[in-house]
Amino acid sequence: MLRSHQVTFSRFNLFAVLLLPFVLSSCAITFVKKYPKNTPFVYQTNIAVVGQKNRNTKQDLEVRLQNQLDDSLKVRSRSYPLWQTITKPPKFDTVALKKSEGYMMALLNSLGYFSATIWDTFYVRKVKDQQRVFVDFKVTPGKGLIFDSVGYAFEQPEWQQLVVESRKESLMRKNEPYSKYVVGKELDRIIELMRNNGYYKMGMEDIYAEADTVAFGLIDPTLDPFEQAVLLQELQKKQDKPTIKMVIKQRPLKDSTHAKKYYINTVTIYPDVPFRPDSTVTAVFDTTRIGKYTIISQSDKFKKHFLLHYSALRPGEMYKQTNYYRTVSIYNQLGAWQQANVDIFENADIDSALDVRISLYPAKKYSLLLDLETTVNNALGNNPAFVATSNLLGFGVNTGVRNKNFAKQSIQSTTNARFGIELGQDFIQSFQVSGAQNFYFPRLIMPGLKRYDSVRTILTLNGAYTDRKDYFQLASVNLAWGYEISSKNHIWTWRPFNIEQTNLVETDSLKKDMETNSLLRYAFNDGLVVGFIGGQGVYRWQKVVGNSIHSVRASAEESGTIFGMFPRIDTKGKLFRYIKGDLQYTYTHQFKRGALAFRAMGGVGYAYGDSSAGVKEKTLPFFKQYFAGGPNSMRAWQVRQLGLGSNKTATTTSLDRLGDIQMESNVEYRFQLASIAGIRLGSAFYVDAGNIWVHDTYGDTSLKNADFKLNRLLEDLAIGTGTGLRFDFSYFLIRLDYAFKVKDPNRLEDPDKWFYNWKLFNGQLQLGINYPF
Repeated sequence: MLRSHQVTFSRFNLFAVLLLPFVLSSCAITFVKKYPKNTPFVYQTNIAVVGQKNRNTKQDLEVRLQNQLDDSLKVRSRSYPLWQTITKPPKFDTVALKKSEGYMMALLNSLGYFSATIWDTFYVRKVKDQQRVFVDFKVTPGKGLIFDSVGYAFEQPEWQQLVVESRKESLMRKNEPYSKYVVGKELDRIIELMRNNGYYKMGMEDIYAEADTVAFGLIDPTLDPFEQAVLLQELQKKQDKPTIKMVIKQRPLKDSTHAKKYYINTVTIYPDVPFRPDSTVTAVFDTTRIGKYTIISQSDKFKKHFLLHYSALRPGEMYKQTNYYRTVSIYNQLGAWQQANVDIFENADIDSALDVRISLYPAKKYSLLLDLETTVNNALGNNPAFVATSNLLGFGVNTGVRNKNFAKQSIQSTTNARFGIELGQDFIQSFQVSGAQNFYFPRLIMPGLKRYDSVRTILTLNGAYTDRKDYFQLASVNLAWGYEISSKNHIWTWRPFNIEQTNLVETDSLKKDMETNSLLRYAFNDGLVVGFIGGQGVYRWQKVVGNSIHSVRASAEESGTIFGMFPRIDTKGKLFRYIKGDLQYTYTHQFKRGALAFRAMGGVGYAYGDSSAGVKEKTLPFFKQYFAGGPNSMRAWQVRQLGLGSNKTATTTSLDRLGDIQMESNVEYRFQLASIAGIRLGSAFYVDAGNIWVHDTYGDTSLKNADFKLNRLLEDLAIGTGTGLRFDFSYFLIRLDYAFKVKDPNRLEDPDKWFYNWKLFNGQLQLGINYPF
């Protein structure tokens, strides 16, 4: 009974830890600076929308109405976790109340609320020599107009056909709320529709929106006030369900060329226009004609034919506005140019013909890269973690050269060299040197496909050598061919061909650990990773909704699925066969005084091949396995020192802990503290929960409870909490975190007890770069 009571109390304490940031932020003290003494000044202005049932609509209205306030009613403050400051508050003037009401009413009318009422009240509270004025606006918007019907009336038959065929894309829909913004966007949509069908000159002067007489009279600001009152009375008769009829019409054509379809005649490209021409040197131009393309260059920086591939405006094709923007976007994204301008001219000699001029301003061809990476993990009594080729922790220097115009075809070439060390109890416990050569081709290189916008083909060659003192030496080489495809909110990275060769040299210490942990004998092997059909794939999605950012990252990889069928490739059983998938979701919401960040992630891998000894592989190769702990994971644990599950054996050994399954969730409340010499100082409260597991212990009693079981998930879950400091230098952020173990399933004593042996110096210090997620 005592243990049950203790766990319940601990959960309550954890709940209190989660609420602590919000409690502190809600109890902030306000300091007023540089205020007019003994004079009423605006201390707080509140707007409350009443009578609106939809909560999201109510909140959106309140935010938008706040933006309509007169400047003399706006209070500008800076927020901190425990206080906020108001500097130079404006003097209070009742004239500002009526001004603000007028601005707010104009907004409400534009959103279709024509029967809105606004009440204002204010009162003064004296605090010493301060006369603080609190202003409250009570806004009752009433029922807003909704679209009753939407129609189109164009005299040009071709225009009428286009808008009718695209009705499903209309932004004005029956029974949906009316607003001037929606009507304006619908007019923009129709103009874009016409321009994407060759009507280059069509514009806003050719169309307009007409509403039914009652609502239109209220919208029209030039209408006589008496007539508006009569129309308002008629509109009030429809209070239960006020509606509006809208028709998009064509104005009489003042210029007949607006009804003509235009086609691209010629395209002229200037690939090397200098930003600052040298007036002391006479420019010599070279002109090359390829069909109806003309290339006029001043140097030999670019090959001619490749320039044509990236213009979406092509001779002989109908003009489309989207192709204009695509052309500008593609050339600006290639990297070889720092700016691209596209100008279009009407041909004076050919009817309905357009000539295109593309002016490209080259960027600097070479740039140097230099990065310093610093990550420290330090915990008394724990042995430092080992270093794999792709996860060196400690101090690292990365330097390289980027060529933005390799082979004169805007191919991005990066050559990198990296050196890093990891510090431990024996000072330098490991070091790594690596080199990488990457080529980014700005087009899709794939048999049978010639064009695809926003795509890059990537060729990568990496080599690395890692020496983990008294543990192992590892050499690896990686060659990969893949693609990166981008769209508005999505990025796909796919490596259909990926080959990695690793050679491992074991030490006596590693061999001894292998005897203690049977799974290490399967994980620590050198071999070959070859992925083909599946290879490696990463999908990233991000969407911004108001003050919130949602992002998803999913990745998958395989090795040996196809190439495992060929014995000549799988020499001596060295080919790793496995599949692996990861999924991560992150959410960040910005508050006035801070931000709430959340991450949930999980991954699982499965090995199904045969080792060199002819024994079935039971784990992923160690450099593909999951680990927890460190500055970007479970921060109350040192890197690779959490897990497996609720197994206790690893606690008494020097083993690093690796698994084939990982689940983790993190929540973090971030807030600003101060700004010192231009450096923003922030902090955070956070809670981490998660662990790693293996699929099966294969009868090894020393690995009891190291395998994943759903009915044991809560028992296996590790939880940590802490706080820290963030030093924001704008271009990078240094993060210092200090965390405590709330629940440690690997502890020998009372593993179910929460907040065990909490003392000031029993925490884990973490130093990292940028936010953990």
